[in-house]
Amino acid sequence: MKVFKPLNGRVVIKLDEPQEVSVGGIVLPNTHSLHDNIRYGVVREINPEEKQLKVGDQVMFGWSGDEFEIDKEKYVLLESKAVLAKVE
Repeated sequence: MKVFKPLNGRVVIKLDEPQEVSVGGIVLPNTHSLHDNIRYGVVREINPEEKQLKVGDQVMFGWSGDEFEIDKEKYVLLESKAVLAKVE
């Protein structure tokens, strides 16, 4: 992955898109996420001034930020105050 250094209180989060698999091993499309208000991911890069989050934290956040894709992986760049909670 390219190295990003978020500015102005932003963080880079790798989106976690859970997949459901049927008993027969077929991957089912993720249709419920379009209607959920909460998303999950892992913090990949932080602003140097960020004190509450660290790289590797699993977090939940709302539908905000700017999505982008690198090497078929989805990421979102958003303000750290948009992160609702750490998931442990």
